[in-house]
Amino acid sequence: MMDEEGAALPVWSRRLQQLTERSGLSQAELARRAGMSRDTYNRYCRGLTRPPRKKVLALAELFGVETWEIDPLEAGIAALRRESERSLEALGEQPIPSTPPYTLSPPSSGDPRMMHLRVDVDVRIETALRIAELLNREGSS
Repeated sequence: MMDEEGAALPVWSRRLQQLTERSGLSQAELARRAGMSRDTYNRYCRGLTRPPRKKVLALAELFGVETWEIDPLEAGIAALRRESERSLEALGEQPIPSTPPYTLSPPSSGDPRMMHLRVDVDVRIETALRIAELLNREGSS
């Protein structure tokens, strides 16, 4: 599927279009059921805005699919969460809460190869330094 300019639409946009068609409902009705405006839903379907995780969760519930079936990025998030839970369980700790201490959102640059990452969690100094090193390398490339 292509947008108005002939560029390929993001996977999540194409998937929402397919799910919309399959549902037989209007975008306005689907948006209402998912708790968002029709314009917001339309921007997701047209590939103009990537839905944030909370909206992907609402849409997945609405369509009766897994979140990764809408946005493949969710598969990576789920895999990270499972690995973290296994590591913590091996240490005898409680699994991580269902809300991760980070958010992923579209970059302000609009570059489809990039993501905006916000992290709010206490970590060991060594971990923080490794993350800072990775971010510095990413920023210089």
